[in-house]
Amino acid sequence: MNAKDTVLAAVGQLFGDKDPSAADRWAAPTYKQHSSLAPDGPAGLRGLVQQLPPTFKYELHRVLTDGDEVALHGTYHGFGPVPLVAFDIFRVADGKLVEHWDALMPQTSDSQIAGATQPAATDPAVTEANRKLATSRAHGTVHKVLAEGDFALTVSADDGTAYYDLSQVDGGEVVAHWQVFRTIPAELPHANGLF
Repeated sequence: MNAKDTVLAAVGQLFGDKDPSAADRWAAPTYKQHSSLAPDGPAGLRGLVQQLPPTFKYELHRVLTDGDEVALHGTYHGFGPVPLVAFDIFRVADGKLVEHWDALMPQTSDSQIAGATQPAATDPAVTEANRKLATSRAHGTVHKVLAEGDFALTVSADDGTAYYDLSQVDGGEVVAHWQVFRTIPAELPHANGLF
């Protein structure tokens, strides 16, 4: 099973089926968390899933795979009074989730999720050119860049705010852009930092 299949299976069981025991099947014992929503390890992930309300639903919009890392762009319904648009990045090793980053923000319009749903199949040279273009457009300090075909996602920070920016590139021009940003919290339920 490749990294993308692993992440989609894990997320489907965790947030689709709302099965807390999936954390023990899919998260490595050393699962490292960067989210503000849960502590490290399978137990932290299990606890998060156990707290999901009955009305909770996860809606996946797009998937981006870059080596052992998989980024999901989706909407969480039921975490709060309004849907939350999110980017989640998972790192996979030996068929297990080993690390996770995320950012969530309230959905205010359909433009935050509308558009192409998957990267176009393109050669590696195009992927790398799009990675470079997205990096040049990122805010402040760039912490992570994932690229696949015409999609490139940057994770950056500037003035106490974390930015997740996904660009769709065609012919060297950004033709679509999706963004989630959030204030970098002063405290997290782990010692790993947000990045």
